Amino acid sequence: MKKTFFLLLGFIALLSLPGKATAQGLALGQVSGLVGDTVLVPVTVTGSGSLVVSAMTLGVNYDSTRLRCLSSLVDVQPAVTTANLLTNCGFFSGTGAALNTSASQFRLSWYDLNPATVSGTLFKIRFVILRSGTASLAWDLATPGLTELGDADGLPLPGLTFVNGSVQAISFPSLSLGSVAGRVGDTVSVPVNIQMDPAFTVGAISLAVNYDSTRLRCAGLPTSVLPALSNSLLGNCGYFYNLGANFSDSGSQFRAGWFDANAINVNGLLFNMRFVILQSGPTSLSFDLTTAGNCELADSNAAALNNVTYSDR
Repeated sequence: MKKTFFLLLGFIALLSLPGKATAQGLALGQVSGLVGDTVLVPVTVTGSGSLVVSAMTLGVNYDSTRLRCLSSLVDVQPAVTTANLLTNCGFFSGTGAALNTSASQFRLSWYDLNPATVSGTLFKIRFVILRSGTASLAWDLATPGLTELGDADGLPLPGLTFVNGSVQAISFPSLSLGSVAGRVGDTVSVPVNIQMDPAFTVGAISLAVNYDSTRLRCAGLPTSVLPALSNSLLGNCGYFYNLGANFSDSGSQFRAGWFDANAINVNGLLFNMRFVILQSGPTSLSFDLTTAGNCELADSNAAALNNVTYSDR
């Protein structure tokens, strides 16, 4: 009986223990967008409760080769009076623990004699994505006094945490032609590759590649076709008319076409084009980007995808 009593007391004690609270502070969001997009990065109050502040001084490091910072904020919490709110972006010297480094930063300064109670999203910082890849956003906690929140007496609030964020830049699809070498008389396989972020899908592909028929002879159907395309990919070679911007040119081309009612994501090797080498010396292959519709990726509604890049060899 006594053993059961002590076990019960222990169980009650466990139930009475407070849950682990999230540390209070500020967090930068993690967002994504296409190259060229303007994205909104939220700055959020963390923790289970609100913060009472009379002053804010904030500095955020960013990579200016990947992001362009826009100084004005959006969705500023109403409790933060904008009359005393200053923000800017730039390249600043005198940063770091020893004040001897430079960095691209977003900076904010705000104060109000009447303390503000803030929670949730404090505001959003705007960035323009310049190139693909992940761009980190990091609070400058090294430069003395640059990143802190203050109370009504101007003293820094103790024990706050500052969580970093990032911007994930999504690349537009890109296609490229491979480079190969061989002897006169050889049949060579030229790869056609695609890079496509999972955010994109295609329901149709049209490709046309110009080649010099005095140096190369097209050797027929494509090979090593991506399995997802193999059932309905069509390919042929020939001498075509009505080419160019005014449909007044002609020339030798390899052409490929594919469509499916169910749009899919494709990535990697699309297929190989085969050519017999007729003459020695280099010869160029190029996507036909002047004839309307000859090189195009389309979505499930047959609308062409914008900003697709094509790289020749």
